[in-house]
Amino acid sequence: MTKNDNIDNNPGIAGQLAKYFIDSRLTVLIIIFAFLAGITAFLITPREENPQIIVPAANIIVAKPGASPDEVEQLIIKPLESILQGMRGVEHTYGIATDSMGVVTVQFNVGEDKEDSLVKLYDHIMSNIDRIPPGTEQPLVKPVDVDNVPILTISLSSDTIEDGELRRVGNRVMEVLRRVDGTSVSYLHGGRPRTINVELELDKMKSFGVSLSQITDVLDATNVRSSSGTLVSKNTVKQVRAGGMLQNANDLGKLVVALYQHKPVYLSDIASITDGPAEITQQHRFAAGPAFSGTRPLNYETPAVSIAIAKRSGSNAVTVAEDVLEKLDEIRSQIIPADINVNITRNDGARADAAVNTLLEHLAIAIATVVLLFFVTAIGFATRYKRCPSDKILVVYGKIAGKGPAVSAKCIHGGATFVWPVLQDHQFLDLTPIPIEIKLEGALSLQNIRVNTPSTFTVGISTETGVMQNAAERLLGLTMQNVQELARDIIFGQMRVVIATMSIEDINADREQLIDNITKGVESELQKVGLRLINVNIQD
Repeated sequence: MTKNDNIDNNPGIAGQLAKYFIDSRLTVLIIIFAFLAGITAFLITPREENPQIIVPAANIIVAKPGASPDEVEQLIIKPLESILQGMRGVEHTYGIATDSMGVVTVQFNVGEDKEDSLVKLYDHIMSNIDRIPPGTEQPLVKPVDVDNVPILTISLSSDTIEDGELRRVGNRVMEVLRRVDGTSVSYLHGGRPRTINVELELDKMKSFGVSLSQITDVLDATNVRSSSGTLVSKNTVKQVRAGGMLQNANDLGKLVVALYQHKPVYLSDIASITDGPAEITQQHRFAAGPAFSGTRPLNYETPAVSIAIAKRSGSNAVTVAEDVLEKLDEIRSQIIPADINVNITRNDGARADAAVNTLLEHLAIAIATVVLLFFVTAIGFATRYKRCPSDKILVVYGKIAGKGPAVSAKCIHGGATFVWPVLQDHQFLDLTPIPIEIKLEGALSLQNIRVNTPSTFTVGISTETGVMQNAAERLLGLTMQNVQELARDIIFGQMRVVIATMSIEDINADREQLIDNITKGVESELQKVGLRLINVNIQD
């Protein structure tokens, strides 16, 4: 038994699995299922521009009014950091001390559960609340979440409308857009909020004998609404509320802040009250750069507000952004005035979609290239896989691998083999029988008597292993006529040798012995060149 036979009989686990799936009808179903599963995964997998890495973190904000940064560091930051470093799962902490406030940021290890980490953090802080110095307000824990990063930013700008009105419109737009499914937190940046400014006049306060504390006490007591019970009337229960929130500058100006000479002193008597935008502390502007393709403002920069919208964790940034923009187009003519320009200054959904599409395009090109190379290689291998017909011998020559002495060629009969390009080439030897007419005249016998022995020989290329190798080395490239002439010369010589060893009586009396002697002599010589003797017919 050869090594190849042993492998065929014991293919091993990998061979058995390969054989099973080659013969099984389930293979096609498995391929179809895998293809459909891949398409489904492509359609339902959320598209993200940024990787969704779970890194729980939080800011702990602690206020201590009147404390300097050094005091905040010594009394709040360092004790709080020592408390947090004892927690399991905390990677590192760092703190910032400012006037009257300290902020400690704690970051947990990557992969820690966010909800569990925040619960442990809050519980750890509350269990050590007694270590906070007197005069310190209760710590505020604010989680830092990657999902709070906006995926969409909408800018509202105008050449004619002030930033305060832009902010009011932006608030209305944000209230509608934040109700779109899949959105999370939303922010509004820019624009001055509406405020009621009270500018106190010190001379009037002094003349009426009004202090600042009196004014603040009246504002705190007046700007409140409380429940005063219920009123039952005609089978109806109504809630009774006392007080009311201040609505405008007129309400504020009518507040009685003191009594002077038995007369009420109103807030409008000692202060100038205006209802409008707050003081300018920061500027939010919109400017069109060289790459801007929308409607350019008249001025280089215009007042603007920006609405930033984040998505919910696990939702698809592409679909959420598309839904928000669709809702924006729907309400644009209803809420946003015509002289307000709307520009999308950030769209992570579109960028993620473009990035994924580019990735898929490159992936498709790579797959197509691999498939093309595979088919080209397969076709190349198929063209170089040579099958040998039953009436021929396939001779492969060139670089032939083998053990032992160098092999000049590999001969195959009735099989197939792969012929490596460049390194190897191949030819065929024809096994067609070759008839040879031998008209031997005047051959000398043992008694030096001349004998005429006309005969017909049939020869052919041998398929025996060793003899085939001789044929590959000596007959390759010869035509059938060349092989016939070579065989005729060998037969002529061997017949003369055989007749010279026999007497005339043996030649005439024992024809079978003559044929046997000729066959043995001729066949041994033919095998040296790769031929075999098929038939011998000696005529009378």
